[in-house]
Amino acid sequence: CEEMGLHVQAYRGDAFYCETEDAFARDYRDFLGGPVRLAATGKRLSEWLAFDTPKLLAIDTPQRVAKALPGLREHFGRRLRIATSQPRFIEFVSPEAGKATALERLCGITGVAREEVIAFGDSENDEEMLKRCGLGIAMGNGTEGAKKAADFVTLPCDQDGIGYALRHFGLI
Repeated sequence: CEEMGLHVQAYRGDAFYCETEDAFARDYRDFLGGPVRLAATGKRLSEWLAFDTPKLLAIDTPQRVAKALPGLREHFGRRLRIATSQPRFIEFVSPEAGKATALERLCGITGVAREEVIAFGDSENDEEMLKRCGLGIAMGNGTEGAKKAADFVTLPCDQDGIGYALRHFGLI
């Protein structure tokens, strides 16, 4: 990502670390909207990152992200799970990580069968989870991949899509 000139950041606790506090870092901090600390190191992550992180995130324009994805997936193959969560975000996580894996682990802990779980999603990083749960529901403003992976497509997020789906299935 650094070689491609993409903004890249790592996470630890309530902070995310990146080389510089650029427009992408500030936009991401604002996107999160909660108590998160932006830590600009002044160095490329590849030069100083020495702690475990749950994910790396690359940020750029949707056009540059779309252009970079095929090469990144080809380069890393199955060594990393690479998905978009927003058109401008590329997430890099362990192949053992992901929302579907978390769903299965949570079901194992709680004793709830995954066939009894309803999951909502709107992005590429939700697709596997939507396929593995009992009822996968994609948001109306979600990606085409999320919609194809889902059993049902609800209204967009900003039109109370979750509430609509729960009412549709008689759950509230």
